[in-house]
Amino acid sequence: TLGNFKHVESTSPQGVSELLFLLRYAQGVKVHDIDAEDIGSGVFLQYSQNCVIENLNVFKCRNRGIPSLGRAVNVAESRGIVVRNLFARNCEGTAVFAEASSELAIDGAAFELGLAYSGRPVMSAVQKSTISAKDIRVTGLGGHVLFDDGGSGGKIKATNLTVDVASD
Repeated sequence: TLGNFKHVESTSPQGVSELLFLLRYAQGVKVHDIDAEDIGSGVFLQYSQNCVIENLNVFKCRNRGIPSLGRAVNVAESRGIVVRNLFARNCEGTAVFAEASSELAIDGAAFELGLAYSGRPVMSAVQKSTISAKDIRVTGLGGHVLFDDGGSGGKIKATNLTVDVASD
């Protein structure tokens, strides 16, 4: 279990932390009650099974020109991953990204989009990955892609989706 953690905005001249948590080969791990500000990416799970991410609040994920950064949650080659109560504001990349045949369930998430988010999908499932999402709220500026399969056999199913965006 990893929990009750707060990462504050970086004051380092080298810039932001690349990853908040990188978990590889994790089984049955719970990450909970995390607040993170000004990071590269939030939680990245790879080769993992049956893990839970709960109460993750991410304020500003910057990609610094690196496509794999700017994400609140990233899963790769992982199964049985559950995210509950995710809040993500101003991610410069895709906020939730599943790749390489991953299976991800999201139960409650709020995404606040800003100018930095322009052109990025809120959620993306690529390379035969699946995302099942319920109770999702998207607010902020309009003109964004909500979901993307990357043209590579990914699937996203969303229920109880609320979108409240401004036109400019």
